[in-house]
Amino acid sequence: MNVTINGQAVEKPENTCITDIAREYGIENGGGAVAVNKSVIRRSAWSETVLKEGDQITVIKAAYGG
Repeated sequence: MNVTINGQAVEKPENTCITDIAREYGIENGGGAVAVNKSVIRRSAWSETVLKEGDQITVIKAAYGG
């Protein structure tokens, strides 16, 4: 299926969930947030939120420093 992650079109397998995306971006244990179609998804709902064709995903990873 085709989705967009942070402005880039990517191909993902069917039944990909937000947890899979968070793992790919290194934020599955904290330090980031994920929005689907401009709606932030609660961490507790990541495993049950399955992506659909055409979804727009924004992954925000916290940066440390000053």
